[in-house]
Amino acid sequence: MLVHDHDVLTSHVEHISALMFGLTGRQFAPEAMRDQLLQQLELLRDQMLEHFGFEEEAAFPFLVEKVPGHAQAVRALMQAHDRIGRSLTETVELVTLTNRDTFSLQVSPVAESFERFVNNYRSHVREEAEVLTAMEAELSQSQRDALSEIAKGLV
Repeated sequence: MLVHDHDVLTSHVEHISALMFGLTGRQFAPEAMRDQLLQQLELLRDQMLEHFGFEEEAAFPFLVEKVPGHAQAVRALMQAHDRIGRSLTETVELVTLTNRDTFSLQVSPVAESFERFVNNYRSHVREEAEVLTAMEAELSQSQRDALSEIAKGLV
């Protein structure tokens, strides 16, 4: 139920990864791509923070109430949200500190920062899928139905 909700975010991460690949491989001119990259990074950050906020305010409390034995794992997921948010915000800030003329000098640090974010994000997606799958298996059908209604707010 909740596991598929990362598809849109992951697609956006892959899109930005392709932009980064083009920048680091010199297929794209940095000065021509800076504004688009910043716009995409800011959009991803906003979507991700909204997604994490909804999970933390709606889905996770419901799950911990119904399946309290996984509360520690849910806390770890929330800590991962913080790490992911910080690493993506760092990337946005690195780009923001440049302009079209200076961005080419910062492509490598920006790409390294984004790579750290991507590694954190991918690891989190796997961990969250495992935790949520285990928790969902312990829910009754009526609880799954209620969770399904909550999950509709994530997409």
